[in-house]
Formats: sequence, C-alpha cells, structure tokens
Amino acid sequence: MKNKQSVILFLSLFLIFGLINCTNRARSRSNNKTSEQLPSKINKNEFIILSWNIQDFGKTITDKQFVQISKLIRRADLIAIQEVVAGYGGSQAVAKLASELNRRGSKWNYSISAPTNSGRKKERYAYIWKTKKIKAKTKGTLVQKLQNNITREPYYQEFYFNNNSFSIYNYHAKKHRDNPTSEIETLANYIVNLPTGRTILVGDFNLSFSAPVYNIFYSNNFKSTHKNLQTTLKKKCKKGKYLYHSIDNIFYTSDFTQNKGSTLDFIQNCSNLEEYRKISDHLPVYSLLEINPSSNELY
Repeated sequence: MKNKQSVILFLSLFLIFGLINCTNRARSRSNNKTSEQLPSKINKNEFIILSWNIQDFGKTITDKQFVQISKLIRRADLIAIQEVVAGYGGSQAVAKLASELNRRGSKWNYSISAPTNSGRKKERYAYIWKTKKIKAKTKGTLVQKLQNNITREPYYQEFYFNNNSFSIYNYHAKKHRDNPTSEIETLANYIVNLPTGRTILVGDFNLSFSAPVYNIFYSNNFKSTHKNLQTTLKKKCKKGKYLYHSIDNIFYTSDFTQNKGSTLDFIQNCSNLEEYRKISDHLPVYSLLEINPSSNELY
C-alpha cells in the first residue's frame, strides 16, 4: 500500500513539475518575441522608421529597461521619440539609449531638441538613427513659427537615405482632455502646404484617427501607417485585452511607398503588462518605407 502511494506521489510531482516547466517555456517564448518583431530582412532601398512616446523618458528608467528598449527597436533605422524629460535626465537617457544600441552591432547617432515652449510641462523630442543607413542633412530645430498655436511645437530635421533627402517632423499633441483638434488642424495645414518634397510626420496625436481633422492629410496625398490600430495601454487587462486608444501614427507623402507598417506590440499577453507598462503606456508605431524613384527632392 505504501509503495502504491509512493508511486502515485511520484507521478503527481512529475506531472506538476512538467506543467511548471511547460508554462515557463511558454512564457520565455512569449517574452522573446519582443526583440524580434520588426522586419529582420529588408532590401537596400527600404528603411524602417519608428515613432514612440516613451513615457517621461529619462525620469525613471532602469538599466534593465534600457536593455529591453534597445532589443525591441534595434532593427529600426530611424527612431523618433516623444516625451523626453526637459530637465535633468532626458538628454542623458537619449545618449544612454544610443550607447546601448551601439552595443548591438551598429553605429548610431542622435539629436535632441531644446525644451518645447509649453509652460511648466516642457518636453524634448529626439531622433536616433543608424549611421550606416541614414545621414543627417541638417541639425534639428523646433518649428518656432508654430509655437503660438501648438502647445508642444514639432521638432524638424532633414536626413538622407541612399542620397535622397527627406524631412521629418516629430510631434506630441496636447492632452486629449484639452482637445487637440485645433492644433492638429494648424499643424496639418502647415505640413501639407510645405514646398514640394519628401515629408514624414510622426508622433502622439492624442486624438482618435476617426476624427475628421485627419482628412486634411488624406486629401492632400498623405498616407499613414494605419487608420485604426490601438496604440496605448490600459492600466490593467480586461477580458484579456490590454490595448486602448488609437492616437500614435506616422504620416508620409506619396513620395514614399510603405511596404509594411504596424504597431510594435511588446506586451504580447497580459502577464507582461505590469512590467512593460513601466517603460511606457504607448506602443511604438513603425513603417517600412521605400522612396519612389520619381519623387521630388526637397526644395
């Protein structure tokens, strides 16, 4: 009888440990997905641009989180960051992220904006780019002519890809509860009336992409990475769902063709939400772009 009980106990423990190991392997596979979601093989005529509001970037971020972020975005060629802390820590965080990316086999450079003209809640923007693929044509600058109409005026810089120049505007709209519709309208009219050239607008628009104001872009030959993908994170999972508003995007002129574009979901399942939400409450958005051969040079 005792031998029979021992056998039953042994088999029970064997099954329990087997289930635990299977669960851990499944979690490991899920977590490993976060570093492999950007396209891994692209041709020489394509580049990956990624936009991310990294919540209060530079305020509180650990060495482990710098590693997690760098693994997630390392396959991008040009990265635009919103919500960089304006005070101490923001610029240092951008430099540290670039340094962490350098450890992963490619050389990166970066630029950081001056603080925005937005009262107490000043912020910075940043660009980080892979120097083998992307070259800086100009220094970045805040668009001062928009600072009276836009709470956090966008950050503008020109780059080269395969000797083709293009301009990019990095933008973080005022909060949704303050209704950013009018400033998005101001920005849209400014962008679509720029001199002919290859233009990209990235950022956190704090307004759902079902809003009519975005038709200004679409009616002026602009396209976007998406029109309805959810890009923010809930505080807690509800019925297995952790995504919320659709407010982050990339707009680009018809000078580009998007071969792939989406959000970069580094959460994957509810078990990761608490840990990764400490990095940001937004998902990155990316586009795999190609410059059309017949497109116009800037200015």
